[in-house]
Amino acid sequence: MTGFPKRYSNVILTTNFDPLLSIAVLVAGGTPVVQALDSDGSLWAMRSSGRQPEVRIVHLHGYWTISDTLHTPIQLQLIRPRLRAALEGLLRDHLVVVVGYGGWEDAFTDALVAATNDEKKPPNVVWAFHEHGASDIARRYRSLFGKLEPVVRRGRFRAYRNIECNQLLTKLLERERAGGSADTHTPRGGRGQTVAPATSPSSPPRADGRSPTDAGKHRQVPRQATEEETLRPVVNVLGELLREVVQLLDGSEDQVEPTELRVWWLPRAYETLRKLAQIKQHMWPDPQWAGDLSAARVEVEMRLQGLEKDLGEGEASLDELSELWGLLTVLRDLIIDRYPETASTS
Repeated sequence: MTGFPKRYSNVILTTNFDPLLSIAVLVAGGTPVVQALDSDGSLWAMRSSGRQPEVRIVHLHGYWTISDTLHTPIQLQLIRPRLRAALEGLLRDHLVVVVGYGGWEDAFTDALVAATNDEKKPPNVVWAFHEHGASDIARRYRSLFGKLEPVVRRGRFRAYRNIECNQLLTKLLERERAGGSADTHTPRGGRGQTVAPATSPSSPPRADGRSPTDAGKHRQVPRQATEEETLRPVVNVLGELLREVVQLLDGSEDQVEPTELRVWWLPRAYETLRKLAQIKQHMWPDPQWAGDLSAARVEVEMRLQGLEKDLGEGEASLDELSELWGLLTVLRDLIIDRYPETASTS
């Protein structure tokens, strides 16, 4: 957030009482602006420091040195209308990334649920769960998923499991640094790594393909991904989806568990089909195969839509899931038969 202010929001909402987020911002060379809310209040009752990059940290349950801290269910469930309204306005029509939070019965969850019921500008929610098992998460957070039903139904809720936030954020920082998409910024005291900006002012390239400011250097043209490289991740995800369907079928007697499918399985299935749809038929050397692939993809998508509708009405059956498993198998085999290398790591 300090090194990549154009890519990430500068607002952190936390239920923790400790100063670790502020310390992290300082170490990264930013300026933390802290607000502690142990009762009702406006979300933005804090002044800007005027020093950039600035990160606003809102402690929704209080702060260890400058306010009371909220611990008990009675404290957490206090009605805080001003805070809820401010949070709801902040979350609406934004991407909300939830990490290290269990969905307590508190002001944040109330505001998030209220924002999801906005028909015009609901948020997109990405929720990282530390737990590993999808079935366990579906049971443990059944109430939460029920409250977030509007965004789940619209495909605006993505859940990820087995997420260790320390590893996640470290890998994210490494990826961003490798991509070179940050503003130039050196942390205080000269510590840390200076990241070059993604773009910088330059003169137009010369006719020979070289830049006047890069004399003697040739521009490198990025290598185009092969068909196998493009399709291998798709095949891998299709394999995971198929294995999970088998587990669902083996663990069920006569009824499909809707929460697990709608929260975990369907979004990944739709995302995989979307990636396939972005591959235009003219890109493939075999037009007939590309047409068969497109037809198989469309059939799977239509069945997914039918399953999603039936799940919402409580009418999804194991036979319906079995048929979908068969269509996914056809789609996956169609790719592997044409490009056997795509199955090497699946």
